[in-house]
Amino acid sequence: MNRTIILAACVVFLCKPALADAVDPAKETKPASITFSATKEKVSDVINEAFKETGLRILVEKSADVKVSASVSEAPVEDALTAICKGGELEWRKIYLKVDSPLLKKPESLAATVRLMAGLQFPDLLIEQTSTSENLVHVADKRAVESLPSSTRKDIGLVSLYLITNDKADKLEKAKAESRLEKYAQLMKESMKLFMEMTPEEREQALAMGMQQVQQFDPKYIAEMTKSVLKMGPETFRPLMESQMNMLFSMSPEERRALMRMQMQAAQLITPEQQAILAEDAKAIMQELGMHPPQQ
Repeated sequence: MNRTIILAACVVFLCKPALADAVDPAKETKPASITFSATKEKVSDVINEAFKETGLRILVEKSADVKVSASVSEAPVEDALTAICKGGELEWRKIYLKVDSPLLKKPESLAATVRLMAGLQFPDLLIEQTSTSENLVHVADKRAVESLPSSTRKDIGLVSLYLITNDKADKLEKAKAESRLEKYAQLMKESMKLFMEMTPEEREQALAMGMQQVQQFDPKYIAEMTKSVLKMGPETFRPLMESQMNMLFSMSPEERRALMRMQMQAAQLITPEQQAILAEDAKAIMQELGMHPPQQ
């Protein structure tokens, strides 16, 4: 098995805990046993105290840093970790990462990556000796790596660590997010349906009420909404812009000119200083897009 296959196996191994050597022999020594007793103490405090002499790398996801009650006496490392996790309904995993991986300093990102990999479904397969030099090993429900020799780890630049996560809390938060999105979508749908059922006079009043509410928005809300819009990218707005253009040219000339008049009147509120800033912004964007400015 070549180096690429070994590395691929290590990636698959991220998804499952393994009862393997807990240390990197070049820098660490394997502890004989762990003893501790904790009553409603944070996981990070228990780890720092009980494992401080082991030299092990143990990362704790933020949501997993809960208070636990647990105790062990003369227990192996992984039995001690199991006791801690049981006390807080948590999980631990043995992981190998590249020595310079930024994930070593980002427990939350690492936990999210592990959960993503654990949720992927693949058939049992082996890809080897391809023109792309991309080899892969995946065997479902079987440990891909029983243990990784120190010479191999050193050769491909991996270090070992334990990651403690709160998969239950993550699942609940995702369920809440889905519920909030569903509720928001339903409110928008009901609002549009209600608007279309109104008389023209009621629609004018509803729009006036909406404008009054916008004027009272917390500036933080406007800022967060703007940030979200910017992250969506131009492709998201292309269908909306096309729809608006179709609507604009389906209007009568009088309606279209009335709308343009309102926009021009609103533009008159911009100060000369603000106009200069917007002109510079427009020039920079046009240069970025390779567009030529209109002729004066």
